[in-house]
Amino acid sequence: MSESGVTDAYEVGRRYESSLDASARRLGAHFTPPDVAEMLVDRALAAWQGGGAPVICDPSCGGGVFLIAAAEALRRRGHDPASVVDELIVGIDLDAGAVAASIEALRVWARDYGAPSVEPRVRSGDALASPSLVAPGSVDVVVGNPPFQNQLGGATARTADERRSLTARFGDASTGYVDIAALFVLAGLELVGDRGVVALIQPRSFLVARDVAGVRERVLASADIVEAWVPGERVFAAMVDVCATVLRRSGIDTTASAAVLGGRLGSVSHGSVSRTELAGAPTWSPMWAVAHGIPEIGAQIGAELGAAARPATIGSVATATAGFRDQYYGLLPHLCHDRPADGGRVATTGMIDPGRCAWEDRPVRIAKQRWTAPWLDRAGLRAADDRLGAWVDRLAVPKVLLATQTRVIEAAADLGGDIVPFTPVIAILPIGEPSVAHIEAALLAPAATAWAFRRFGGAGMSPGSLKLAARQVLQIPLPVHGAAWDAAVELIAAGADWSEIGRTLNEAWRIDDDALLEWWLGRLRSSIH
Repeated sequence: MSESGVTDAYEVGRRYESSLDASARRLGAHFTPPDVAEMLVDRALAAWQGGGAPVICDPSCGGGVFLIAAAEALRRRGHDPASVVDELIVGIDLDAGAVAASIEALRVWARDYGAPSVEPRVRSGDALASPSLVAPGSVDVVVGNPPFQNQLGGATARTADERRSLTARFGDASTGYVDIAALFVLAGLELVGDRGVVALIQPRSFLVARDVAGVRERVLASADIVEAWVPGERVFAAMVDVCATVLRRSGIDTTASAAVLGGRLGSVSHGSVSRTELAGAPTWSPMWAVAHGIPEIGAQIGAELGAAARPATIGSVATATAGFRDQYYGLLPHLCHDRPADGGRVATTGMIDPGRCAWEDRPVRIAKQRWTAPWLDRAGLRAADDRLGAWVDRLAVPKVLLATQTRVIEAAADLGGDIVPFTPVIAILPIGEPSVAHIEAALLAPAATAWAFRRFGGAGMSPGSLKLAARQVLQIPLPVHGAAWDAAVELIAAGADWSEIGRTLNEAWRIDDDALLEWWLGRLRSSIH
């Protein structure tokens, strides 16, 4: 078969995808580039440890790009093309047009290899709702690119009947706003037998989203993670960052590590992440962190305190809160350019730098309007909304303001307590000792940024940004060396050089790591306005 022949088979699926209207694409139907499909098939087959000829299934096959990639991979391994199509390739899709396109593509592929009479095993149905379409354990490898369907979107949200059906099959793992794509991972693990492999493309949120936690827990309970692919670039038409994990269903190896690959075709080796770290983290952010060069600092935290000791956290000395939609829209009508009789300075994320609030120093945009020194009319707010006025009044105390979507943790002390945090700024309020300035310093530590990225990285709007929720801020460990912590507070107040501040904060964590310091300084300098 010529290279053009392979292209002809792939072209069938491409034509099918290009014929879809915008609504179908919004529902998650996108054509995967053949080279990406071939890469993932090869990674999945490399992880498979069975003997003989593997049966490969794509449970949401669309136009058949993964089916063709799998067929070609099996042919290169010496399997007869007719047998490949008739016996070793299985496709499922709930769209009749996709089923027809996949069947046509496989016939084009087989015909060009001299096998004109084949019967592709491509079936119409919903692999999530109908597990009987393929017998559990009858498949060796599951690979593909299932539809991404964000459950916060009206066009892709499940109906009540669909939610009940998925809950009956997947239990708590299907609750909340879990993306449909993540449930295909669980369905894939049901399809494969012992030592079977599942490798499905997922949105990057699969690694970090709170509502996918149940799926990740199920995966860790039933499979080893052989590899994680975090490309760090857009690899197909959908405007979403993607990833994939290569999972092998077998006896769990608690000492195993997963290789982390990057680049469009997985050609970059970033290192590995241990199963222990993944099991102990609330997300799979360690995979994302390894792919983005985030230093590993967990083993160093409190090392001199003894193995059983744990440093205290921000949550042991403070509370944290962030406004949401109600606070954002509730405050907007009461913003003003001139200082009112009872006013509070309003700080947005764009005004917060490490160690300072740049209110009045540079313009920002709020609700498409330009502001330089925005004020909140507290009296007007109280008159319009008692509840929201009380919320603002509760925050009129000394506190730390923390920005979101940043390259390092950017925190600034509000010593006077007169700044109103504007959504999505997080306010951290001390509940005793240590001081506001000490909490500010703790959050500015290089180790705090690295720790937060390793635990929660990957949720930001841009690949390199850190997005923290208030509850996550409270989990950040505090420094353990009080004298060095005090010294860092004084350096920040004096406006010392950040390299000196960072080194002192490392000492406060009992960390001697120049590489960590330089990594943090590089990100810090690129983020300071």
